[in-house]
Amino acid sequence: MWAQTSCVPSTLSVAGPIPNRLIWTQIRHATTALRLDAGKTESSYGDVAENRLNGIEVAGTAAATITGVRIVRNPNGAGLVVSGDAKPILRRNTFAENGWAILNQTPYSLDARENWWGTRTPSDELFVGAVDWSQPLQAEPAETGGR
Repeated sequence: MWAQTSCVPSTLSVAGPIPNRLIWTQIRHATTALRLDAGKTESSYGDVAENRLNGIEVAGTAAATITGVRIVRNPNGAGLVVSGDAKPILRRNTFAENGWAILNQTPYSLDARENWWGTRTPSDELFVGAVDWSQPLQAEPAETGGR
């Protein structure tokens, strides 16, 4: 079942000591679709698209696992912004048609292997900061959200 948020003027924020799960979630037309600030959050098989600025922001001490999410058409910002002490786990996501795929503002190298970048050979220009995007998927994963 889809949980859909559309025409949101701002951002859906998730933080707190209780683990959160966002599954089959669709967020569109927000400023930034989703902001994870603290705690443990799992986001799976969602669709984050057509937002005015960024797709997802992972900040502070957030321990996020993002799997099978389509993060597309956020052309004025990044598909994913990481800051603070956040170290998200990213696997089998689709990043396409964003200003940048990932903007990493942390001192850590972000492990972003095994994702689809909209092309089989992504350009370094899609990434800002230290991002390991090696081992890119050769096609968009069939199990990503929104399909």
